[in-house]
Amino acid sequence: MRVMLTGATGFLGYHVARELVFAGHSVHAIARASSTRPADLRVTWFEGDVRDRASLEPAIAGCDIVVHSAAQISFTKRDAAVQRAINVEGTRNLLSLAEKVGVKRFLHTSSIAAIGRGEKATIDEDTRYDWPVGMYYNESKRDSERLVRSSALDTVCLNPAVVFGPNEVSKRTLNLFRNVRRLPLSIVPPGGITLCDVRDVARAHVAAIDPARGRRGERYILGGPQLSYRELVGLVASALGRRRVIATLPAWPIRFGRTVLSPFERLGAPIPISLLNSVLSTNAYSSDKAIRELGYQSRPADQIIADSAAWYRAQHLL
Repeated sequence: MRVMLTGATGFLGYHVARELVFAGHSVHAIARASSTRPADLRVTWFEGDVRDRASLEPAIAGCDIVVHSAAQISFTKRDAAVQRAINVEGTRNLLSLAEKVGVKRFLHTSSIAAIGRGEKATIDEDTRYDWPVGMYYNESKRDSERLVRSSALDTVCLNPAVVFGPNEVSKRTLNLFRNVRRLPLSIVPPGGITLCDVRDVARAHVAAIDPARGRRGERYILGGPQLSYRELVGLVASALGRRRVIATLPAWPIRFGRTVLSPFERLGAPIPISLLNSVLSTNAYSSDKAIRELGYQSRPADQIIADSAAWYRAQHLL
């Protein structure tokens, strides 16, 4: 089928584009004028911006499927307005255009940030959103997903956990690897994360195009290994061939820091208060539904981390 894809110049979108082409789909990829277009992607490029509905019209013409993976990830208040314009209003623009041309299916790359913490140790797709007010990224993903799920289109939402893997062009995890490589002591928060590999998440996107697998109106958590931050840093150190002392910070200094720093964030300082909220979480996110219905599989944590480190090394970033 012919697929319109947003976000192909980004980390996950790049891998989604590769998997779509490998599966035999023809891909119309959106890129802003300022974006670097990966030379190895066998897609048809269209210049456009999700904030500009008219700019998307040439790319969606003749397409059967829309895969919307473009988003801005930031945890600071100063980026909240732009983030909302991209993540929420950009999604609204795409949905409006997709409804107008009558695409067969609309796939939305959401996030576990759009799902709540709940009272259970393990979170699933039905867990109600309950993050504190002021979690700007979480709120943008929650609201964009609500737009998608309320649309008259045939929609599927995919909710990746914390994504690692090769070709991490946004370099969001690079500081983690650099700090573990350089510093003899790693001080980590008391919570943990659910990990996933970008390649496994990309394959789930292709699987979800099939209406016999991805069910209309459903959301699917794409998770994997559940690690404490201590375990995560240990795996990073192992992948880098380093021995590191790891100390776990108690929760109270983080809560105290959040209280003290919140007024400065409200004044415009680039302080990620929402990130301080999330690092205290110990919830695990279940991928059982995606495993059953999409055939989703996650590789082991040590392989995910090792492959991430290997890519950074190959780019001479470590």
